[in-house]
Amino acid sequence: MPGVVITSAVAAAEDKRRIIQGMFFQFAAAQEVSKATQQAATTLLSSLPAEAALPKVAVDDGGILMTWAVEGKGRTLLMVVDNVLHAVANSGTAEAIHLADIPFDGILPTEVLSAIPR
Repeated sequence: MPGVVITSAVAAAEDKRRIIQGMFFQFAAAQEVSKATQQAATTLLSSLPAEAALPKVAVDDGGILMTWAVEGKGRTLLMVVDNVLHAVANSGTAEAIHLADIPFDGILPTEVLSAIPR
């Protein structure tokens, strides 16, 4: 993690990131998601900035669902299916923004990144 001072909080966040990535591997091993979905979700999680909040995760309909609570703005929902992202920012509010069918090539799109809390 170039440019990041390793504090106990940063180390704990990295441990949590590795645990979540292990869950992605287990989802694929149990054939709940495809290997492509597992790899894309792992890459996506690795591409989050160090200061970004880490999501809660679950398997949903063959994809990996990541959720973040955003204070005062509902939730950010992000579904990874193979190499395609589907997201909703401000979910559960009148200001919900749907971002569908975003190809994921390993670089997190700005519109998705901006919806993830820090």
